[in-house]
Amino acid sequence: MQGRWNAGWYPDPHRITAMRWWDGAQWTPWESDGARVWDGRPAPALGPQHLENLRFVRDTYLPEARRRGAATGAVAHALEQLADEL
Repeated sequence: MQGRWNAGWYPDPHRITAMRWWDGAQWTPWESDGARVWDGRPAPALGPQHLENLRFVRDTYLPEARRRGAATGAVAHALEQLADEL
């Protein structure tokens, strides 16, 4: 594929995800499922350094998101559990 295609999203030749970014010369680590884009690296692990952020999510964000109807059901429950576990 070297040099024959314009830069853009194409079906992932590695078949790891739906699409991968071709920069015009080579495949990049940027992946997409058609709705979201990420760089192919694993997400960093959460740890004690994130406690203050998780407290904010549990004590401030979740109650307000629930009140507005933005976080409901499984999403709200999963965020609450994650915050409580750490």
